[in-house]
Amino acid sequence: MNNKEAIVLLDFKGNVNSTKLDARSRHFTYGKRLQEQTLEKPLKLIVVSRGGESRSDFSDLVDFYDINCSRIHFVKFIVSGIRVIRRRGYSTKVIVCGDPWESFLLGKIFQILLRVKSKLQLQVHADISDINWRNSSFRNWVRSNFHRYAFNHCDQVRVVSKTLQNYVGSISTNTNIVVIPVPIVVPDNLTKDVSESSELLKIGFFGRLQKDRGTDDLIKIAMNLNSYRQDFELYIAGKGSEENYLRKNLTQTIGERRINFLGQLKQSEVWKKLAQLDIYLSLAPSESYGLGIREAIISGVPVLAVHSNGALEAQSQFGIETVKFIDSAISGDSLSKILDDVLAKGYVRISSQEIRQQNLSLIDDLVDAWIDLARSSVNSTSLD
Repeated sequence: MNNKEAIVLLDFKGNVNSTKLDARSRHFTYGKRLQEQTLEKPLKLIVVSRGGESRSDFSDLVDFYDINCSRIHFVKFIVSGIRVIRRRGYSTKVIVCGDPWESFLLGKIFQILLRVKSKLQLQVHADISDINWRNSSFRNWVRSNFHRYAFNHCDQVRVVSKTLQNYVGSISTNTNIVVIPVPIVVPDNLTKDVSESSELLKIGFFGRLQKDRGTDDLIKIAMNLNSYRQDFELYIAGKGSEENYLRKNLTQTIGERRINFLGQLKQSEVWKKLAQLDIYLSLAPSESYGLGIREAIISGVPVLAVHSNGALEAQSQFGIETVKFIDSAISGDSLSKILDDVLAKGYVRISSQEIRQQNLSLIDDLVDAWIDLARSSVNSTSLD
C-alpha cells in the first residue's frame, strides 16, 4: 500500500499557473503549513494548473504542474493531470476544485480515473448569491442552475464570506460549509505614502478590466466628475478585454495626460501603488469578498464603492468610515462633495499587525479543513 498521501488542487482556470507568482507564493505557504501540521503522516500539496506551456516545478513542500491546453480541451488536462499524479506515486486523499462548475466535473472524473475514495472540496469565490452575477451573462445563468447539484455531491464547500455560506446552505442539503476568506499577505514595511505632493487627486481602479468589473461605470463616473472639476487623475491597474475600450473613451473624456494605465502589477507593486492613492474605486456590481477593497483599506486608502456584498462586509469589518457607497449614475457635483468629505476625514488607519495575525489564522483554517477531510477519507488506493 502506498504511504505517500496528497491533497490535489485542480486549477483549470489557470489562477495558480507559473505566470501567477503571487498566487504560487500563497499556495507555497499553504504547502509549508500543511507539512508542519502533518509531520507524523505527511500530506503533500499538488497543484495541477492550466498554463501557457507544460512544465513542472517540484519542491519538498508543493508540486506544481502546468498543463498546456485551451479552455475547451478538458481531455488533455485530465490525461496529463492523471499521468503526473500517478508518476509521483501519491495516494490522493482530497481533491480541491477551484469552482463548482468545470472544476467540479473534473474533480469527479479524477476520482473515477484515479480509483480512489478521496474527498471532494469545492471552493466558491464569485458572489453567486447576487442576482447581478446570475444575470451578467448566459454562462452564469447556466452555472447558477448547475451548482446546486455540485453542492449536493461534494464533501465540503469552502466559501469566502458569510453571505455565500448562507446562500449555499439555502439551496443545498450540504451542511459542511466553511467560511475561509483569502489570506491577504501584508508587507512588513507597509505605510501610507504621503511624500508625493500633487495638486491632482489620485483615484485608483485596480483589477480585471472587464465589463463585469464596472468599466462602463468608470467611464461614466469620470465623465460626470470631469464636468464639475478637473483636479484629479486616474490610475488603472490590470489587464482585460476592455482595456482598449477604456483607454479610448477615457482619453476622449478627460484627456490622455490625466490617465495612467499601469498594466498587470506584481503584488509588491500593487501595495506600492495603492499607498500612493487618495481614493480607491470599486464598481463591480457583484463582489463576494472584495480583495481589492480590503487591500486598499489596509493601505490606508478610503474606498468609494457601488453596493455589493463584498463592500458591505469589508465596511462591517473595518469600520463605516472606510467605505462610502455611491451610485454609478452619481452627478459630478454630488461625487465632488463626497470626495471632499472623505478626504477631509483623513486616511484610513488599520493595524497591519492585526491583519497578519488574522492571515495566519485563515491559513490554519484552510489547511485544517484539508487535513480533516483527508483523515476522514477511507480506503484510498493508488494506481501505481
